[in-house]
Amino acid sequence: MHILCVNCGSGFEFSDLDAAFYTKIAPIIGNRPVAVPPPTRCPDCRSQRRLAYRNEQQLYYRTCDRTGRTIISMFDPDAPFVIYDPAAWWKDDWDPMSYGRQWTGGGFFEQFQELLRVVPQPSVINNNAENADFCNFADGSKDSYLSTSTHNVERTYYSWIIVNTRSVSDVLWCIDCELLYECIDCRNCYDLRYSQNCESCTSGSFLINCQGVKNSLFCCNLRNAEYHLFNKPVSKEEYETSRRALDGSASRYAIALERFAELKRTFPIRRASNIRSSENAQGDNIVQCQNIRSCFDIQECRDCAYLQDCLHGTDCQDCSFFDGAELCLESSSLIGNRCLFTLYCRDSSALLYCVNCHGCTDCFGCVALRNKKHCVFNRQYTKEQYTELTGRIITQMQANGEWGEFFPIAHSPFPYNDTIAHLYYPLTAEKARTKGYPWKMHSDDGAKAEGTVAADSLPDRIADVPDDVVQRAVRCPITGKPFRLIKQELELYRQMQIPLPRLHPVERTRMRIAQRNPRKLWMRTCANCKKEIQTTYAPERPEVVYCEECYLKEVY
Repeated sequence: MHILCVNCGSGFEFSDLDAAFYTKIAPIIGNRPVAVPPPTRCPDCRSQRRLAYRNEQQLYYRTCDRTGRTIISMFDPDAPFVIYDPAAWWKDDWDPMSYGRQWTGGGFFEQFQELLRVVPQPSVINNNAENADFCNFADGSKDSYLSTSTHNVERTYYSWIIVNTRSVSDVLWCIDCELLYECIDCRNCYDLRYSQNCESCTSGSFLINCQGVKNSLFCCNLRNAEYHLFNKPVSKEEYETSRRALDGSASRYAIALERFAELKRTFPIRRASNIRSSENAQGDNIVQCQNIRSCFDIQECRDCAYLQDCLHGTDCQDCSFFDGAELCLESSSLIGNRCLFTLYCRDSSALLYCVNCHGCTDCFGCVALRNKKHCVFNRQYTKEQYTELTGRIITQMQANGEWGEFFPIAHSPFPYNDTIAHLYYPLTAEKARTKGYPWKMHSDDGAKAEGTVAADSLPDRIADVPDDVVQRAVRCPITGKPFRLIKQELELYRQMQIPLPRLHPVERTRMRIAQRNPRKLWMRTCANCKKEIQTTYAPERPEVVYCEECYLKEVY
């Protein structure tokens, strides 16, 4: 079935596989399945809508509505929601059921928004943290700062989507790594700087698409090698001389980064997609998966489509940021099964249109419940009552055109420019407001420090940086926004002999994302064998792209 997206107007296909999945996940209401209609938005617009409900990196100071103390929050202080410190939110001395209300008919989303505004929400999602107050969407963070979407990490700074990782700063999608700076898509690596798509590499800088490489600089597509410069073998002494020449100097690193950018532009061949240990998979950055369609940055998933940033999933479509999900649709930040149109729900099943519910089953339109069953709008019902009421609400939603749609972006508790959606689908303030999306104009007074200095006034060499640099704010030359350095990251820079960053952390994140290919697939032909391939390299791009078989023959 060919469908025109109601948001952007582009056409997209709703395939037989999609239709079979929708039949499979149809919720059972009163012993009968209730059909979910085909999507009205294209995959990109569906992703954008979900990501507009996830603010990871923009944190505020706000007053806890439970304790009255100042807390760190992903919610803007002016946002009309009730926000609790996580410790207060998890306590049993308040009851989310006390906010329950009857369904009054009419529009579901409007009534749900009213409930969402009065039921307390946790200021951040930061579980099992130790000295990591400024981390969000984190589980098991220790001694970390402004790192998000993390699991089991220690001494990490300004990083996003990292697992089992230690002593890193400014990295994106790295797993089982230690002592990294400005790295992207690395696994099982140690002591790397400015490297991308590397696996099992040690003590190197400016590497791309390398595996098993040690003590090397400026290399690409290299395998199981040591002491190389620009893919050519050198002596240990030559390597050490080149490495020491960088000298922790910002000006020398800037020149090196220009050389690395030129290397990336001109190195001979590109892999069509980064898919490893997988079968019948389409997308990019896919590891140990089977039967995958149009997915990006996923691991250990099976029979899934249109996923981003997901681990351990089976039979899911249109989901973002889960770690353990089955038979789920249009949901984000979840662990569970048969969850449709949900946000931040964990260890739950058979939820419809719920937010921040934990350990719940068979709930509809609920917020912040724990270990509940057969609830609607935070009110308890018998199984029979739940079945009857849910059926009536769905019938009304079908009539209103709401059934089968995710929560509207206009109802997001976050300004659009605070969310991940703005990183992947950037909009101007005017465009966002025209669409009715929330937007916030940010001031520069967030960095509380003894004055602000220009980035170009910082010492060139890390060896010349005084300890009191952490007492001042640095003004980003690109965004004009001030940012602070902290003592722990300064120690890491000194350990790794790298210069101080000159750009705001959010700008650095944006630039890392820009180095990755877009989450979009095109058809083109392998430059070697001429067979048709799917790739994230658009046909008009100049790179030489090989299919997987030809690429492996070339590099091994």
